[in-house]
Amino acid sequence: RVSVMSAPRRRLERLCSHLCLPTGHTCSKPCAGVEKNMKEEWYLGLDCSTQGLKAEVIDGKLSLVASASINFDRDLPHYKTRAGAHVKDLRATAPSIMFAEALDLLLSNMSSKGDSKTRVDLSKIVGIGISGQQHGSVFWKIGAEAKLKSLDPGLGLRDQLNGCFALKEGPIWMDSSTEKECDFVGSAVGGERKVLQLSGSRPYERFTGNQIRRIIFNHPREYENTERISLISSMLTSLLIGRYSPIDASDGSGMNLMNIRAKTWSWELLQAVTGKELSKSLNISALGPKAEALYCKLGGGSGLVASHTIVGNVSDYLIKRYGFSRHCRVVAGSGDNPCSLVGLRGTRSGDAIISLGTSDTFFAVTENPHMRTLDGHVLVNPIDSSTYIKMLCFKNGSITREKIREMFANGTWEGFNQALKETPPGNNGCIGIYFLDPEIVPTFNSSNVVPSVKMTLMMVVAMMKTRVMTGVKQVRTTFLRCSDSLERTVHCVVSLIPGKRCGHC
Repeated sequence: RVSVMSAPRRRLERLCSHLCLPTGHTCSKPCAGVEKNMKEEWYLGLDCSTQGLKAEVIDGKLSLVASASINFDRDLPHYKTRAGAHVKDLRATAPSIMFAEALDLLLSNMSSKGDSKTRVDLSKIVGIGISGQQHGSVFWKIGAEAKLKSLDPGLGLRDQLNGCFALKEGPIWMDSSTEKECDFVGSAVGGERKVLQLSGSRPYERFTGNQIRRIIFNHPREYENTERISLISSMLTSLLIGRYSPIDASDGSGMNLMNIRAKTWSWELLQAVTGKELSKSLNISALGPKAEALYCKLGGGSGLVASHTIVGNVSDYLIKRYGFSRHCRVVAGSGDNPCSLVGLRGTRSGDAIISLGTSDTFFAVTENPHMRTLDGHVLVNPIDSSTYIKMLCFKNGSITREKIREMFANGTWEGFNQALKETPPGNNGCIGIYFLDPEIVPTFNSSNVVPSVKMTLMMVVAMMKTRVMTGVKQVRTTFLRCSDSLERTVHCVVSLIPGKRCGHC
């Protein structure tokens, strides 16, 4: 089965991903009492994407009750982000406090303090699920958890947490600055393929472990002052429960730090990330002091949990400030990529999904975590932890499409869509490649990104359309050969660059 979904609709679906829905009701048509109870119990989904924070409230029958959103650029202009990030050369970061202020503003708009358009009775919410942009990290300062536990409901989160981050700006998924760190980690462990076998992915620049290594050696004082390292999903969860939240294993799969099979922190990778010099062998029976320190900053043995874990109830701060019920439960936050698969109900081995968002992703569900190609990822399935997700991620997604829309379609999606409709898939063999940023698949860094050329809108949108159609065609040929097919696709794309050729083309 193949599912294709655009970002807005995907976000609506994935907000239901980790909800604590009533259990024990197996009948297809609930009795009147149960049906009434399902309507009265509401569930809140939070989606922290690259460009904003969105909330949707549904009832027990999955009907939409209310929604609200915050755009980082528009609603929090004092952070001076562009598309939700600060980008300079290969570095891409986001202010950690911005996520806290966005949550505060969003809940204020939805509570009795907001206007009638977004106001909702938050006391009816019994469960909260969170989706966060994957790979982004937050470095909590020593003493931050004590502050989380003693928040004053009369004050906003920004005023109280502004000094609680060892790094004011945390790296996000768009960052491509850690090539040197990736090379070291790969060499320390025994090669890129060994890292892939351990963690589910070869060393990637945006992955948290390599970002942590950069901070250890480039910002040692800030690292030493770090009490806890969170992903964006677990950071938001921490804000909701009033203490540090563990990382869920599915989001943790995108860190180059977790053993993908054991679903625990990998001692080999922890030592590689913290090591100063290459060693002939890594001690996998005991952690060195630096690796042990990182292990503690990640939460230790309890720092990873299954995706469906209820990590606690909402904090007294949320109860008193916004009127939440003290019985409202919070599920471990997960990454946006795993949540996309959940929202699209990709549950069976062999299911395949194409998701179009800030980055474009291709997913397939499998029982075998083995990858035959280095250009892909294996994540723990958030629905069934005994199975896995195989994923390809294309960095130049929505932001690239939006740029092309502004340049060639009068700034409207109507014009963009009309051009798509009028262009045959493949554009009669004339395909354009347009990378605004260094690409993940195929791997392109800043030194070999193709210079901007004068391409027609037809060529660009045909390329976008062909990307999706190629994915569907590959899926139809069977998922078991997906790795080979996608590897050939990478070679074919590379061959379009002047001077590059490939035997598959």
